[in-house]
Amino acid sequence: MNFAQMQNLLNENLAPAAVSLVRRQSLAYTAYLENPSARYDAGGKYFRVPIHTSRGYAAQFLNLETDTIPVEDEPTYTEFQVDVVDLASPFALTTRALYASEAGDDVSFASAARETFENATESAKLRLDKAVLGTVRGVLGTVGAGGLLGGNDVDLTPAALDYQSIGAWDLPVGLRVDFINPANGAVRAGGANLPVTAHVNRNRITVQGVGGAAVVANDWIVQTGTYNQSMTGLRAIIDDGTNSPATFQNVDRTVTTITQGYLDTNGGVVRPLTEDLLMDHVARQSMRSPGDLDFATTHTSIAAHLSKLLKDDRRFMPKMGGTLYPAGFGHFEFFTGSRELQFLGFDFHPARTIYFQSKANIFRLDLVPFRIADEDGSGFRRTGRTDPLWGYFKWIGNMGTNAPNSHSELGALDIDPDMGGGVNFLTSW
Repeated sequence: MNFAQMQNLLNENLAPAAVSLVRRQSLAYTAYLENPSARYDAGGKYFRVPIHTSRGYAAQFLNLETDTIPVEDEPTYTEFQVDVVDLASPFALTTRALYASEAGDDVSFASAARETFENATESAKLRLDKAVLGTVRGVLGTVGAGGLLGGNDVDLTPAALDYQSIGAWDLPVGLRVDFINPANGAVRAGGANLPVTAHVNRNRITVQGVGGAAVVANDWIVQTGTYNQSMTGLRAIIDDGTNSPATFQNVDRTVTTITQGYLDTNGGVVRPLTEDLLMDHVARQSMRSPGDLDFATTHTSIAAHLSKLLKDDRRFMPKMGGTLYPAGFGHFEFFTGSRELQFLGFDFHPARTIYFQSKANIFRLDLVPFRIADEDGSGFRRTGRTDPLWGYFKWIGNMGTNAPNSHSELGALDIDPDMGGGVNFLTSW
């Protein structure tokens, strides 16, 4: 089987199915719809999205004799600017696929290629979902309380309320990283472009050269050069400028406070998750939100606790279901007094936290929809003798919101993330 034949097999048979699977099974594509009203500038640098932060009514009727009339040809609203970013998840065919193709064994090649695509598809879905549920833009994790542990080792032990927790296995050996000062977004002195060289254990990695850097506890870890260049996930969308940069979608939300999300974190002091706490939060957010709370994401441990907490209360009627999410996401719903609220639990969601959302006001922005990259017309490239074909899933776009104040966070919940198992399950690995 020659190179052209391999390309045809992949392009015509496996690639379309893989792309379709990712689109149908990733949270970004399944739960959040594309915003068709968004526009982007001619250079493809950012999307422009109208801001909708009110409930759609004015404080009083206008007096047309005295009130200012809108200027001709000018919009009566301001706009958010959402950066366009490139997201990619690579894959390559293995050595066995090369040997099979050289032997002319089409069946073996197809089998190896199918296995490669299945693994690549799962990886792409996980990358997308982690980005949606994830942390500040581009942040992979934070340095633990131990900081530098001597030599070139870095502590990754999660704090009780660490939103950016991540395990060593999510920082692969060979990955080059930067260490960021969360206070100003600057790279720490000596902390740029350093390679991860070893995994000591789940909560400890070795990073070449970090021993001489000014890295301290709670610094952010990012892939080199990607800070603030990755997708905008829920951690940045649902914030008031406390846990992520104050300037969000080109608006300073510490100045324009109506663009802030509502954060209820109890000053960082953990407290039990009770029915009263849950309903009080929903009621408070419903009063301030321009949208309806109808969707929530949380950590698996909290989802399990909620199902037990509410199962004997007929007012809530929690029910498991998957009809709205063909990907099979495990979710349940209960009635909050105004509408049904759907909860989805993830094992790599920030721990001790529930993100409440008005799903209509969080959306996906596609400049180029998720697909197999094909800038050269083929979608696949040839490298060497061991991995003859490689390519990547690619999405050019971002996530955004036109009403940040319609979303909220209920945090500092005293729920053990590992559910008593003694193992850190804050992220999926």
